Amino acid sequence: MTAPRLSSAGKLLCLVQQLPGLSMEEIAAAISAPVEAVEACAEGRAPLPAGAQLALAELVLTRGPAQARAAHRLKGQAQAALQFERADTARHAAPPPGWPS
Repeated sequence: MTAPRLSSAGKLLCLVQQLPGLSMEEIAAAISAPVEAVEACAEGRAPLPAGAQLALAELVLTRGPAQARAAHRLKGQAQAALQFERADTARHAAPPPGWPS
């Protein structure tokens, strides 16, 4: 059986765990997420909510500058997901005229 594929947040969590002084419990508290949700994400079993992903990206930007590129990528993804959830992003019920359906 193959290992589950990690999300961007899961990959970043694996990197963050290697930073000195940050346990799963401390990460969970810092991003206001249950420890179980953080562990599930790090193991590839479940995604983190977009708000927790955004908080994780901010945590990494302040505590682990070596992973800044991955943190910025996750931050952009989380912001886009939050905008979609809030319907800040335009959505259409059908493709534009002239597009194949």
